[in-house]
Parts: sequence; C-alpha cells; structure tokens
Amino acid sequence: MSAKILDNIQVSIQNVHIIYVESHNDQGSFIFGLVFNSLSMQTDTQKQSFAMSLMARSRQDEVNKKINISNVGIYCQQLEEQQNLNDVGALTDAQSNFSLGLAHPRDDYLINPFCVTVSVLANNSGKRDGVPQYDMTAELTALVLSIDEIQLQQILNLCDHFTICALRTKYGRYRPPESFLSKRHKGWQIMWWQYAKDSIMADVKRRLKKTSWRFLGKRLEYRRKYVNLYRTKLELLQKGQVVRFSQYSMHFLIIL
Repeated sequence: MSAKILDNIQVSIQNVHIIYVESHNDQGSFIFGLVFNSLSMQTDTQKQSFAMSLMARSRQDEVNKKINISNVGIYCQQLEEQQNLNDVGALTDAQSNFSLGLAHPRDDYLINPFCVTVSVLANNSGKRDGVPQYDMTAELTALVLSIDEIQLQQILNLCDHFTICALRTKYGRYRPPESFLSKRHKGWQIMWWQYAKDSIMADVKRRLKKTSWRFLGKRLEYRRKYVNLYRTKLELLQKGQVVRFSQYSMHFLIIL
C-alpha cells in the first residue's frame, strides 16, 4: 500500500525561501534562511521502463522515484538597523535579492548552494514482515561549509533559545504569572525559588514513581491479568469458541 502511494506521488515546487529571524538587544538581529530553486519528485521513467521490461518476478513490483533539489543553501545574515523586524513583507522582499544572488551572499552562506538527486526504489516483492523494502541513493555536488565567528555565535544562541523554549514547555506550568515577572513585586525571590523547586521536584517524582512499591505492585497485577486472559483465550480457541474482543479489550489496553 505504501509503495502504491509512493508511485502516485508527483511533486514540483519552485523558488522556496524559508526565513527565521533571531533578535538580540546587544548583538542586533540575524536572519537564518533556507533557499532552493526547485524541488521535484517524479517517476524515474528510465529505470521504471527497464524494470517493467524484465520478466523476472523480483522486478515486477518495483517503484522507482527520483527527487531533484537544485541550488539548496543555508545562510546566516545580519540585518541592517533600518530594517523593521515586524514588516515580514519587507524582509521577504529584501531577502529575495539574497536568494537571487544579487547581494554578494557568498560570505553569508553557511552551506553554499548545491544540487542533490535522491533515487528511491520500493520493492514490493521483497517484503519483510509485510513492509516493502526501500533502497535510497543520494548524489550531490560539492558540499562546501563555511562559517565565521559571528555566525557560529548566532548558531549557538539559536540552539540555546530552542533549549530554553523546550524547558519552558516542560516546566511552564510552574512558572509565575508574567505580571509578577515584569516588575519586582514583594516576595518575587520566593516565587522564583518556588518555581525552581517545583520544576526539580516534578522530575524527581517522575523518576521515583517507577521505583515505588505501588508502581511495582500494579505492574505485577497487570501481568497476572494478562497471563489469565491469555490462558482463557487459548482454552476458548481449543474448544472452537469465538473470543469476543469486547470482553477483553479494556484489560488488554490497560496492560499495554
């Protein structure tokens, strides 16, 4: 089924430009961008016709796809002070020159533009556990990575920002309200201490839960239920009776 879906997919995309803006008060604003001229996913007619012409059974159910991406590159560029971060349209227009090569972007590229071709072969006749076998081959032109000290610092800042966002997603429920953080109200030190303590204790309780006697007792109880239900199932099958899923579905869901 998956190979059939792959065989019917045809994709063609032109002039893609993805922009991410990172702003720091002390270091200015930077733009991280991903650009490529075209992306296409088509059936490899040459290999497909060759496979269909062969009489061997192993070649009858093959799907050949070719993915071409031209001039894909990643860059990091510092914004000028007069550019408005809130004007997305202006930023896009300004960066369009970058993607067209009109602003001498070579010094700003982290990965210089290159072309890549990926060949995907899905073989239905060689299924393993009901899943088709896939073979992928990638060919790309010269891959040049260049980075200066400022760009490296911005990449590290970006990674740090994503790490903080992940921590806020995890511990945001314990964070004090924003109204108390904007100004130092009375007792703000206690609120921050409570925030740190609740976050740490949440991790500690999560780890200790799996080693508690209550948790181990529940696991043993679920295992005993599973063994009893499986034994009952085998007995019913030996007697030629039909096992109704509704009788055991809830128990199996709890165990699994």
